[in-house]
Amino acid sequence: MLSSRVSLQPEITREEAWKLVYWLQDNEVRQYLSDTQDVSFSLMRVLERVNLPVLTHLFNQNGRFFMIYTNSAQAVGFIRLLIGELETEIVLVIGEKQQWGCSLGSSALNEALQIAFYELRTPRVIARIKRSNIRSLRAFVRAGFKPDHDTPAFFCLVLTMDDFLSQPVRKQADRRNILLTELDRYRLASWINHHFPDHFSLNWATRGLSH
Repeated sequence: MLSSRVSLQPEITREEAWKLVYWLQDNEVRQYLSDTQDVSFSLMRVLERVNLPVLTHLFNQNGRFFMIYTNSAQAVGFIRLLIGELETEIVLVIGEKQQWGCSLGSSALNEALQIAFYELRTPRVIARIKRSNIRSLRAFVRAGFKPDHDTPAFFCLVLTMDDFLSQPVRKQADRRNILLTELDRYRLASWINHHFPDHFSLNWATRGLSH
């Protein structure tokens, strides 16, 4: 796999949800989002009403939600994947302002793209980025995103699965790692067990395959 400075954690606790409220109330963070301050207010109302230690199900409606953690176990932001039939929209926010400019967004974007293309099998990923958010624009372009269309307020960038898989660094990484869905794993294991029952065995890693 490509090395990463971050990990994406799918479980969202109450403590993490309150951290999201804190980030979304910060004008410097929120200025780059299309959402208004009502989002943080609505989230506060939910937290006051729902007394559960884990709130993952509330964040995964219409998609997938991840907290971004550094390798030193610090929560620094979040990623949301809004899953559609033909495309998946990505929203990436680094909420810890002292971590801006440290390339954590680029690392988190790479992790999220692997989930979008390898696990969700989405044909393409789109991102709507405010024109003033130069740092994010650079990160998405470096990741291979290309202009699709724009509005007076936003650039709309897109990365297709074909373009993602054809990236030179991706090709090199994919020679060493094969990422499979549960269905892929089942089909491959069934085929191997049928044709080579005594000559081949598989060791399944969390996100890869080795033999």
